[in-house]
Amino acid sequence: MTVKSLFTNLAGDTIFPDSKADWDEWVSASRTRNYVLENALVDWLELYGEEKGYEKDTVDDRADFVGIIMSQGQVFEQYVLKYLQTASEVETIWSGDYAGRYDIATSEQTFDAMTRGVPIIYQGTLRDAESKTYGSPDFLFRSDIVNELFPNTLSDAESHRPAPDFPDATWHYVVVDSKFANLDLLSKSGELGNGESSRAYKVQVYLYNRMLARLQGYSPPHAFLLGRGWKQRVAGESLSSNSSMDRLGPVSCDTDDTEGRKVANLAESAVSWVRTLRTDGASWVAEPEPSVNELRVNDGGEAGYWSDAVKSIIKETEDLTVLYQVSAAKRDLANKSGFTRWSDPLLTPEDVGVNGESLKPRLAAFLEVNQADGDSLVLPHKIQTERAVWQPRPKLEFFVDFETVNSLKDTFDNFPNQSGQDLIFMIGCGHMEDGDWQFECFITDRLTENEEARIIDEWFDHMNLVQNRLDPGNKAHIYHWSAAEVNFLQKASNSAYNRHPDNNWPDPNWFDFLQRVMRQEPVVVRGAHGFGLKAITKALNNLELIDIEWPDGTTDGLGAMAGAWWCDQQAENDGKVLTDYELMDDIRDYNEIDCRAMLEIISYLRIKH
Repeated sequence: MTVKSLFTNLAGDTIFPDSKADWDEWVSASRTRNYVLENALVDWLELYGEEKGYEKDTVDDRADFVGIIMSQGQVFEQYVLKYLQTASEVETIWSGDYAGRYDIATSEQTFDAMTRGVPIIYQGTLRDAESKTYGSPDFLFRSDIVNELFPNTLSDAESHRPAPDFPDATWHYVVVDSKFANLDLLSKSGELGNGESSRAYKVQVYLYNRMLARLQGYSPPHAFLLGRGWKQRVAGESLSSNSSMDRLGPVSCDTDDTEGRKVANLAESAVSWVRTLRTDGASWVAEPEPSVNELRVNDGGEAGYWSDAVKSIIKETEDLTVLYQVSAAKRDLANKSGFTRWSDPLLTPEDVGVNGESLKPRLAAFLEVNQADGDSLVLPHKIQTERAVWQPRPKLEFFVDFETVNSLKDTFDNFPNQSGQDLIFMIGCGHMEDGDWQFECFITDRLTENEEARIIDEWFDHMNLVQNRLDPGNKAHIYHWSAAEVNFLQKASNSAYNRHPDNNWPDPNWFDFLQRVMRQEPVVVRGAHGFGLKAITKALNNLELIDIEWPDGTTDGLGAMAGAWWCDQQAENDGKVLTDYELMDDIRDYNEIDCRAMLEIISYLRIKH
């Protein structure tokens, strides 16, 4: 089709979008993300939320995890660019603001660079008048140099397959999009899997590939992702690399292939959704019953900067995705059977596709306790699981919670290898003594391995001193909620114990109350639809069965990690330590709430259940 594909459809009509109404029919490949990840409600909120009376979240930039990851992605892209410039010729098409990419001239410049055979094109712009889609893939690689940078990515025949629209060429172009993510590759095919954001990545590069196909007259069977690294499990063996330049992640774009057809169909649905949203969405409502199915909440999905709005919609719609182990896909199947609210007394685990020896009884218990009108606020009335272990109140027990950071705050000092750091930066440890709550919090001065080792030493020393003072000769249980503490300290491949092999730390007497009691029994509370510590605490507090407030705040959850990164950057700039900043006090307060909440829950269950 050549350059005409930019402004001519298959019928030969010339299409130049000039007005906003014209552009509303055109869809950027990156706009498909929320629909693909079953969070289409967020698209609607972005366009119409405020005029419908919803408010965006108040964002504290210091603890904005989403913002930090987006920023890291932009920095990562620049490091990829600089690296590629040392290995090959790279031509940049557009480096200004996003508005410039609407100009057809930039797409024409992209085509010109392709006809000249530029090895790597950075920030070229593509558009397709037939599908009315457009976008800007990070890189377009000439096929005959792909294997020079990433050996064995293409077959020899494919790498030298000519594109019909480039006379005398012995190559074509392929899409390579950078993503600040580790690529999870399938065992047999080696193609990109479907975890986390991968489905959205697939649709995005599929659309880029389709635009590219019309421009060069050939549709490559694969587009590619360039991530921070990759992992793959082959024949029971775990393979991985932490290098960005080790291997690309292939995405099938061949519609004769089963996976390629799935991606193509999903892409078409996503593009159609964006257009319909723009033309019809202003008249829709999300509650009490959504005008269209796409406005149904996905409780386990990304809320963007609309988490408060999503919570209020969940409360009004009683969406099934709030239920234990119920995904958006399972919710949709239940909706087709006539079940739209979790409060429906006829709803069963089978209706939402939850089966199995452990999962089904847990969901059945949640439905029972939340649909009942009687006095059974917590079930069962008497807990049997490991009762002899946790029910008697001992002389001493500890309640512990870790705050951690992961490698996403990469410094890129060792690019193309990852250089971010997994660390424990805070250990909260509480116990009861003479009827009073005693809490100690151990915080690193900076986010370094040496500081991590220091606070672990201090934590163990503290527990030993308390143990010897209050209950010498015994070994107190250390209560925690989930496997995170054990994994981060001891079991993960990059655990603290593995980071510090020379430290002679003991084996803590852990007791995972979540896994060993709450899930195993199971123990359920009216007002909670899952076993999370926050959900259980809030439900019990609302029922006035315990007395502990759990306020929503910017340093709760992932905000604590983002806040630690911010404090560490400030400490580096100012020559200070983490605890010199008020934000770290907020993180400490939430950490103490985690620890105190475990005590309150277990104490209540000991007496009443």
